[in-house]
Amino acid sequence: MLIRNGSPKSNDRIPMKDLTIDDLDKPTLAMFRQLVEARYPDGAYEDMKMQDFLLHLGLFDDSDKSRICPYAGTLLLFGKYNTIKRYYDSYQIDYFDYRGSADRWSDRIATDDLGPQEMNVFNFYSIVYQKLVSTSKAAFRLDENMVRINTDIREALREALVNTIMHADYSIPNGSIRIEVYDTYYRFENPGKMLIPTDVFFRGGTTKPRNDVVMSAFRRIGLSERQGYGGYQIFLTVSNIRLRSPQIETSLEKTVLTIWLVDLSGSYPELGNAEKDVLSCLTHSSLLSKDDIESILSDRYSEYRIKKKLDWYYPLQLIIHAFEVIFSSTASASSIFSLGSSV
Repeated sequence: MLIRNGSPKSNDRIPMKDLTIDDLDKPTLAMFRQLVEARYPDGAYEDMKMQDFLLHLGLFDDSDKSRICPYAGTLLLFGKYNTIKRYYDSYQIDYFDYRGSADRWSDRIATDDLGPQEMNVFNFYSIVYQKLVSTSKAAFRLDENMVRINTDIREALREALVNTIMHADYSIPNGSIRIEVYDTYYRFENPGKMLIPTDVFFRGGTTKPRNDVVMSAFRRIGLSERQGYGGYQIFLTVSNIRLRSPQIETSLEKTVLTIWLVDLSGSYPELGNAEKDVLSCLTHSSLLSKDDIESILSDRYSEYRIKKKLDWYYPLQLIIHAFEVIFSSTASASSIFSLGSSV
């Protein structure tokens, strides 16, 4: 087992002195190299031996010329599965598709699959990203000025997957990366506590990389180009599509990011139709007055019913996005509305 060292800035820049390039998976390295050469056609990489290529990119350590070796992050990215497990005995990366049933997955990718590819981090990213793309739809909408606005969630999914992999603490006992797809949301889990506050993550501009070797390799192929802005890009993409804002929870053991495929009202199936419609009006425009909402919903509900919901709920909407604060608590949406109905 690889012993954690809390002092370095990066967990994965540890020279693996007893490993060589032969402990890495050749097909994975070839795929990575092909992507780098396509991105940098003038880099003259095609004439380099593979080890020289990896040295040039900072993915090998040559501080001891007699023992040139991969870094820990290089092993995670491109290593053979059995070798990775020898140093990271809790190494576990999984993908589950639970659409259609929350109790039974319809598709799964796991480290212990006996597939044709070594299940290292780079192959996991490549396979799972294509899975995520297949679950989403490219689309657009027109704003009030008839300007086309991209509503493709794939950019948010890519950033979430990259961040999940880059900021995982692979040395945590029993920790695992776990990507789950449901009918109304995506769930991204990795081991370890976030190194920055959650609000800073979504605001962007600050980063404390846990694995800068992994991050550097991803940047070479066009991923994580704007360092520290992955969370901001996720939030911006979701906001443009008018979905419920993403949520993130973090503890010493793990961090979980949820990206919704529905708006706030759609994420609470226990709500009644009237509550959902009122909530949809409030979340789609914080500038609507109570009279505006009563007018919009007048053909569906009585004036008294709408007023009763709004008299309780509307004051909480005076601060833009206040609804996200309300529903981030542990109380269920139905219990909150039931409290409102009694006042």
